[in-house]
Formats: sequence, C-alpha cells, structure tokens
Amino acid sequence: MPMLPDDKQVQVHLSKNDRPQPFLPHLVARIHWLSLMSGAAKVEFKGTGIDHFALNPGSFVYVPAGALHRIVPPVNEHHDAL
Repeated sequence: MPMLPDDKQVQVHLSKNDRPQPFLPHLVARIHWLSLMSGAAKVEFKGTGIDHFALNPGSFVYVPAGALHRIVPPVNEHHDAL
C-alpha cells in the first residue's frame, strides 16, 4: 500500500465462509480491520468486554491485537469479508 509508511505492512485476505471460523490464537498478534463486502455475518469475541458485533455490507470493525475473534455467517448464507 503506497500510502502507508514503510514500517506498516498490510495483508489482505478475502474470506468466503459458509460456516463459523474457529478461534485461532495465532492470528491475534496484530491488529485487524474487518470489512464486510456482501451478505451478513457477526464477529464473535472471546475474553473481551464485547460478546459479538453484527456486520452488514460496508461495516468495518477494528479488532485490537490480542483479541480472540472469529467470523460467524448466518445459517445457509455466505459472506465476502476482507
């Protein structure tokens, strides 16, 4: 990303989940920004002050480093999350 300083690294990952993700501890070392592009989903958190956050297209969620989280789509629906 040319607009960021050299010490900032961005990794883009597109997810098309149709089932809940597991809570993966190795993914929480850095901050995350989640954005939902289509469909609907929720982000579940473990060990934080927030239980979950509903996502709609255009939603952005900041996930601080160390926060266990996973994306859970509604039953019988998939989503495109970035």
